[in-house]
Amino acid sequence: MLGLRKLLLPVDFSGRSGGSARYAEAIASRFRSQIILLHVEHDSLLGGKDENQGPPMGSIEHTLWLKTRLESHLKDELRGPTVSRVVREGDPAGEIVELAHAEQVDLILMATRGHRPLRQFLWGSVVANVIHNSHCPVWTGVHLTDAPPKDLLSFKKVACAVDMGPRTRIALSWASEFASAFGALLLVIHVARPATGEQVGPAAGDSELRLVKHAREELQNVLNEMNIRADIATGSGSASEIVHEYALGFESDVLVIGRCPPSGRLHSDTYTIIRQSHCPVVSV
Repeated sequence: MLGLRKLLLPVDFSGRSGGSARYAEAIASRFRSQIILLHVEHDSLLGGKDENQGPPMGSIEHTLWLKTRLESHLKDELRGPTVSRVVREGDPAGEIVELAHAEQVDLILMATRGHRPLRQFLWGSVVANVIHNSHCPVWTGVHLTDAPPKDLLSFKKVACAVDMGPRTRIALSWASEFASAFGALLLVIHVARPATGEQVGPAAGDSELRLVKHAREELQNVLNEMNIRADIATGSGSASEIVHEYALGFESDVLVIGRCPPSGRLHSDTYTIIRQSHCPVVSV
């Protein structure tokens, strides 16, 4: 049974926080979650002078000013759930991950870009580092600022993209239980990858058809073993493009993907899927 007892919502006081908060509130209402609102103060995120910067950083006055500002932030969006507010200073990604671990958070919700070019770049790298280092799922999206109003926000369709790697069953389980909690339809997407040297595309002919058929059968066997009922969509080629195409055609309200490998950078497919997705993406 999926338990989302604690949600962590990092904010930087930009306009995107409102959209993230609406998603957090919708999830918290269903799972009776506690929300931890976190602001990490870091001078590089300010991108220069800001009329709302307050007293000089590092001063007691600045800390008190931040706490007061955070107390009033998102009051209207987060009326229902129990909310605690935390202010920290330091490396944003490191502080987010550390607090998530210390508080045993079940889900981190983050938008992936802000308004200024500098802030957009920095916050994008923060999200990548959080996804890479966090032990809990991370809910992200470039369109969280455009989240529907509370009374129109719903989860009716959940898509889950898997690569049949070690995180496949974890992603399938999370997506299935999330869909069940909201009574949503579930679509599982798998993009088959040919063996080294094999062709993909028009020139591949029957070999590609056999590849996709085998991938579909393999995925269906896994779903049967896990007792998960879902529609299946399979293809071969560019993973990010095919996942985007199927998720968009399905009109998914959220897309679940397996976390990138525990070593190395955020996988390019993962980053591209998050950047292109029309809906929030959960990396588990």
